[in-house]
Amino acid sequence: MTAPLPLHGLESSLEAEIADIVAACHAALSTGFAGLCAAVPSLPNTADAAFDFLHTIGFGARALPQFAQWIGDAQRAGIDTPYAVERYLVLQASCAALPRLSELAADDSVKKQLCNVAAHLTTPGHEQDPRLDYRSDAFEELALLVSLRRFHGGQLSFDLSRFPIGSLLWWSLSVHPRDFPRWLWMLTTRVAVFGPVAMPHLCYWRAKPGFMLAKEQARSLCSLARTIALYPNVKGLAAVSWLYAPQVGAESPHLAWTRDFFGEQGATIIGLGPAQESDGFLVGSERRRKLYADGKFQPEMTWIFWHRDDLLRWAEAYERDTASGDAIKGAAHPARKASKQSQANMRVAGAWTAARRFLFRRPKTYTFAVILLPALAAALIAGALLGPWFGVAALPVAAAAMWLFQYFVLLGSLR
Repeated sequence: MTAPLPLHGLESSLEAEIADIVAACHAALSTGFAGLCAAVPSLPNTADAAFDFLHTIGFGARALPQFAQWIGDAQRAGIDTPYAVERYLVLQASCAALPRLSELAADDSVKKQLCNVAAHLTTPGHEQDPRLDYRSDAFEELALLVSLRRFHGGQLSFDLSRFPIGSLLWWSLSVHPRDFPRWLWMLTTRVAVFGPVAMPHLCYWRAKPGFMLAKEQARSLCSLARTIALYPNVKGLAAVSWLYAPQVGAESPHLAWTRDFFGEQGATIIGLGPAQESDGFLVGSERRRKLYADGKFQPEMTWIFWHRDDLLRWAEAYERDTASGDAIKGAAHPARKASKQSQANMRVAGAWTAARRFLFRRPKTYTFAVILLPALAAALIAGALLGPWFGVAALPVAAAAMWLFQYFVLLGSLR
């Protein structure tokens, strides 16, 4: 993404910046969409209506049938400009979203990033940005940002939310038995199981979408930290991605800092089993695709948890040292050669068994069928043959045995 329209600078208020960009959105709407609303009368024709519509998109619900209908109506009317419908809706929604930023509990740097995105979309030459395709992950994220459900921190965007029970089950059953005590301790004492956390994502709408830079990552994490400081109930940062797998640092040493940074800051790092192709590790690297096809590269999904107090202390120290011109340890790492252990990790390949796909797609049903039902059957048999107390004791023992069995046998573990 090329440089967005410049913001006013330190002498101007955020409110003035917002007013200017909202005016630019109105100007773009009045000049760049002649005949669109007449050709597609069912389109939301007010800022609030567009905002409410984009609020229905996200977290997997992005390929809405309304888009195909609206685009088809526009093309039949002779309007065939790519992404005209998507850009129109985003500009309309921005006119509603930007004035609400003054009431949003977020750091000013987060608010300015959203202003930058809206400014980018009003700049001539960016009308056909392929990220505007409503079927893309990038547009899903844009809908989340513009409807103020996701925060734009620069290189990273982030959500503040609780993990679904299904995801917790899926991850819990994918954790190696040797890591399970740490996992259980973290969930019950640090995350408090259902406590809200900040979940970062590599932002599609960052200023340099082709790059991932350590310094930009640090700035994003500072924006995240300043934002969660406004939310006392947020437990910390939690991320799940293939990007933090040790195999990634072995295959691409220049990305090893993404995992090493969290390790050096005392974050909890736990592997969750092999990633699947749809997780994105094959995108953007011909080398990774070839290694994967040859069975020499299979990154694992990796859980990162950085406790709130540790994150806030790091951000305070980083900003203090940055202001004084000092570089804080762990802010960036140069590319380095992979260690022998990392090279060994890179060569380990795993497969998605039918059971793993079952667990991924239907974790609650998997847990009941594979662990709870056999454990209940064993408890009933033990109770009938040996007495009720043996049945009670057999239940947790059988559940633990089935958990080990499904991990090592059914899931085809990486390790």
